[in-house]
Amino acid sequence: MAGNIIPAIATTNAIIAGAVVLRAFNVLREKYEACPAVYLRRKPDLQGRLLVPESVLIPPSASCIVCAKPQVNLRCNLATLTVKELEESVLKKALKMVAPDVIVKTSFNMIISSEEGETDCNNDKTLKVHIINFQSGSFDFLNRG
Repeated sequence: MAGNIIPAIATTNAIIAGAVVLRAFNVLREKYEACPAVYLRRKPDLQGRLLVPESVLIPPSASCIVCAKPQVNLRCNLATLTVKELEESVLKKALKMVAPDVIVKTSFNMIISSEEGETDCNNDKTLKVHIINFQSGSFDFLNRG
């Protein structure tokens, strides 16, 4: 019996991993109705199935704090606010981010990095330097840690 445990675990893991990948394709395509939750039975059910669907996934809710993409609107003077002030005063102090990454959407430039010393050259520059279109300059704030 002991010789069968490792192959049984490996087989079960492979079955579940395959089911997860198949469901992930539907989630990425936002086809939630084609993505029921599934569980693996120890023995086949009356219809001979080992993988049994349970229910349909519920799409993400905009009011859910976990599902929703958080958004913050910041009004500031781009000509005077430095990258370091943005990081320390806004992201870390006001928004309580631990290790933020900031990417400018219009140019895809990373101006703040959670990696030590990677973007220190930007600290004294103002945000005006980094934003091409002043009317719709937007940033992506990522919090790592």
